[in-house]
Amino acid sequence: MKSLIVLLFVIYFSLSLNGESGTKVLFFSGGSGQPDSGHNGRINHHQLIPKFLRAGIKMTYTSDMKQLNPNILSQYDAVVLYREFGSGHLEQLESLMDFVGGGGGLVALHNSCAGSHNHPKFINFIGGQFDRHGKGWFTARHVKEQINHPILKNVPEFEVFDETYVHKNLSEDRTVLMVRDEKGRPEPWTWVRKHGKGRVFYSAYGHDLRVWENFDFQKLVTSATLWAAQKQETLDPRIPKLTYLADTNNWFHNYEKRRNQLIQQQLKPEESLNCMVLPDEFELDLVAHEPDIMNPIDMTWDDRGRMLVAVTVDYPRIQKEGSDRVLLCEDKDGDGKA
Repeated sequence: MKSLIVLLFVIYFSLSLNGESGTKVLFFSGGSGQPDSGHNGRINHHQLIPKFLRAGIKMTYTSDMKQLNPNILSQYDAVVLYREFGSGHLEQLESLMDFVGGGGGLVALHNSCAGSHNHPKFINFIGGQFDRHGKGWFTARHVKEQINHPILKNVPEFEVFDETYVHKNLSEDRTVLMVRDEKGRPEPWTWVRKHGKGRVFYSAYGHDLRVWENFDFQKLVTSATLWAAQKQETLDPRIPKLTYLADTNNWFHNYEKRRNQLIQQQLKPEESLNCMVLPDEFELDLVAHEPDIMNPIDMTWDDRGRMLVAVTVDYPRIQKEGSDRVLLCEDKDGDGKA
């Protein structure tokens, strides 16, 4: 058994959940390492992890098109699709459609409705196709007849800044859950449909981080994922519910001009430990935590096994004469604690 020594100072969520129970989801997307870029599943999917963890959803991220094959897909209950396919990859598209037809689930978000462009089978599979968009603040409304749908039951209407998608080639077998006002007419925004033995959910939400950071959007995707996978929520009591306070003292620079800047309330180190999830061959040991170490930037080990941690005490307040430092952590008595 390999051992990974971890310095726990803030809550950090990994990509997968230990154990075999719950709901297994493949998140298929792409994107760069820049958090402010659009359609960036590589960055944005992390926003789902807290609510996914509490709901018992194990998520695996991939951008590898080769993963969309029958053998890999059979290991999952649902796929979250946040990516365009372009005009090729018909074999992978067929595998995805066969997976859902056989009883799997699909949660298709935002630009996925532009996937494979004019491929008729895929357009019908999603339930519609991207036509054009603007952008701005808006609130998509729940369709009155669908307010008790399992997906919407605990999801309020919410205001958000996003691209304002308009769709075309809409299929007749969709059940529309949410609509957006498009110059006086209701534009279908979120819908569901059946495909063989499986379920398809689509929502036009999701251009960039401003949407993915929205807690109600996260609730929507979590609820949709369970519905599409035909699974029930299995709350993990070890996973704490995160709470937030308004940043009334402007501790954080609001570069993105968020309307409501929030600060996550601190967790106990042991609570954070429960949220750290790793591949099965690793385990975690808590060796150091606040208040001994605050805001670590990087760490390394010397030839004596001692851990050196670079910490920033000043951030985000930049000082002319700062007090950032490098701390030496050593277990001198062999109790496993620094």
